[in-house]
Amino acid sequence: MRLRPGLRVLSRSASEVQIGTDSRWAVRLGGLDPGEVRLLRLLDDDAELDSLVDRARACGVSSPRATELLDALQAARLTCGSPASSRPRVRTAASADAAVWSLLRDDGDGAALVRARADRTVGVVGLGPLGLATAVTLAAAGVGTVLLDDDGHVTSLDVGAAGYRLGDVGSSRVHVASRLVHDVAPDVRTEPGAGTVPA
Repeated sequence: MRLRPGLRVLSRSASEVQIGTDSRWAVRLGGLDPGEVRLLRLLDDDAELDSLVDRARACGVSSPRATELLDALQAARLTCGSPASSRPRVRTAASADAAVWSLLRDDGDGAALVRARADRTVGVVGLGPLGLATAVTLAAAGVGTVLLDDDGHVTSLDVGAAGYRLGDVGSSRVHVASRLVHDVAPDVRTEPGAGTVPA
């Protein structure tokens, strides 16, 4: 058992800690003595909570009290059962998304949801400013294949703050969009794989 990924333990006072920073799911534990605060501050999202009782002695906290604190963490849904070492972390633009899903999913494995996106294929037809923004967003979210379809070229009307640049005018929309998608997510595929048949 461990603390859900992405949760931080913060001291609020000499007798209170807050676990999590988002007001939607942050939990405060008050009425703690200094040793209990020290013990809880040792936690992070990689720590195995089963060792909490063993670590308690070093902080001057009794085993029964450490068990009570562990029960409080479980009751507040701040824990999950899968060991951190068995689950690879997401190291993409979607890592913040994985952290949020980790807080919402019962198993605490938001990274699994984000990793599953890597197996998905989404096609974007039309690469004007809206289509380009859609393609880049899909890639940043971790979609593994973003197929790009547009026979046109970039025009001055396509140029904007977060997309095509003046230097892109006259270039193939597909070529420039592919470059921009790869700038955000270098591993994303923008061409169908061998043997891929459109549905």
